[in-house]
Amino acid sequence: MAYYLSREGFSVELHEARPRLGGLLGTEKTSSGGLAESAANGFILSEDLQELFTELGLDPLKPRAEYGKKRFIYRGGLSRWPLKFFESVGLIVKFLGRLIFLKKSLSPRPQETVWAWGERNLNEAATRYLLSPGLQGIYAGDSRRMSAELILGPLFQKKKKQKYRGTVSLPGGMGEFIDTLAQGLSAQGVKIILNSNYKIKSLEEPHVIAVSAKEAPAVVEAVAPQTAQVLRRIETLPVLSVTVFYSEAEKKLEGFGGLFPEDQGFRVLGVLSPTYIFSERGPDYSETWIFGGTHSPEMLQKTNEEILAVIREERARLFGGTARVKEARFYPWPAALPHYTVAHQDLLRELKTPPHLYLTGNYLGVIGLSKMLSRCKALASEMKRTLS
Repeated sequence: MAYYLSREGFSVELHEARPRLGGLLGTEKTSSGGLAESAANGFILSEDLQELFTELGLDPLKPRAEYGKKRFIYRGGLSRWPLKFFESVGLIVKFLGRLIFLKKSLSPRPQETVWAWGERNLNEAATRYLLSPGLQGIYAGDSRRMSAELILGPLFQKKKKQKYRGTVSLPGGMGEFIDTLAQGLSAQGVKIILNSNYKIKSLEEPHVIAVSAKEAPAVVEAVAPQTAQVLRRIETLPVLSVTVFYSEAEKKLEGFGGLFPEDQGFRVLGVLSPTYIFSERGPDYSETWIFGGTHSPEMLQKTNEEILAVIREERARLFGGTARVKEARFYPWPAALPHYTVAHQDLLRELKTPPHLYLTGNYLGVIGLSKMLSRCKALASEMKRTLS
C-alpha cells in the first residue's frame, strides 16, 4: 500500500509493529542452505504483480515444469483425481446440464454456504473431495459455514478480470521480495518506522490501516470506535506452517503438493513440496506441512516435538517407509486468516469508516497476495482522485 501511495505522489510514513517489514511473509535460510517460508511460498502471477516486479527489477521464478501442475488430493491414497467413475459421470452430467440450460442458477444465492452451493451445482462427492479441500487449502475454513457469495461470487461477475498465470516466487524466496520492496520504498522517500505502537489520534491527515482484523481495532479505536467494534467481531483462524528438511526419505512428494479432505482422518490441511515446486530450494529435500484453521486449531498449542510426532505419524500413513528429519522450522500464526463465513459477509456490510480513514487487508473480501496487491493499487488510485 505504501508503495502505491508514494507512487501516486503522497508523502508516506509507514509504521510497522514488528522489527521487520513483511508481516507473515518471510524467508529463513537453514544451516544447510535450504529455504523455509514463514507463510506463503509464492504469488499467483497477475498483471499488477508483473508490473510491480518490473518496476522493482525482479525476475520471478516459475515452478519446475515437470512438477508444478502435479497436485494431489488424498482419498485412501494420493490421487490427482479423487472421484470414482460414477461420481465423475454424475458430476459431469449435473454441472454441464446447469451450465447449458440453467447457467444463471450457478451464481451463489444469498446466505448460501460453499457446501450448499457445491451440493446444488456439483454433487456430494465433488463437494467433499474437490471443492471443500481445495478451498480449505486457501481459506482454512469450514465449507459448511463459508460464504459461497464471498468466495465463489467473483467468478460469476462480468466485470473485467485480471489474467493470472500460475504461481511464482523468487530465487531467494518471499523474503527477497520483501527486502527489495523495502529498498524501493526507501528510494521513493517513504519514512519507515519499525517496532512502532502507532495509534491514530486524529484524522486531519489520511490514514490507511493495512494490518489484520485482530490488530486493527486498537489502531482506530480513538477516532472510529464503531469501526473498531465491528472489526473485533471478525472471527480469525490460526495457521501453523512447518517446513521439515530430510536427510533421508525413502518416498517423496513429487509434485506441487497434496490436500486432505476432512473425512480422511488427517490433522494436516495440506502438504507442499518446495523441492519440487521451485528450483534452488535444496540441497535437502523438504516438505511444508500446514495445520490449523477450523480443522486442527489445537496444533498451535503443541510443542515442537509434539508437532513433529504428528508429522511423523501422518507421513508414515501417507507414504509408508521412513524419513530422517534433519531440521525443521515452525511458524505459528494464532490469527492468520479471517473466517470467510456467511456471518463475516454480514459484518462487511456493517463495516463503515469516517472520512480520511481507509482499510485494506485480507478480511475485506479477498484472500491471496496478488488480489490484495491489486486492491492496494486501486485504493491508492481512488485516494489520489478524491483527495487531490
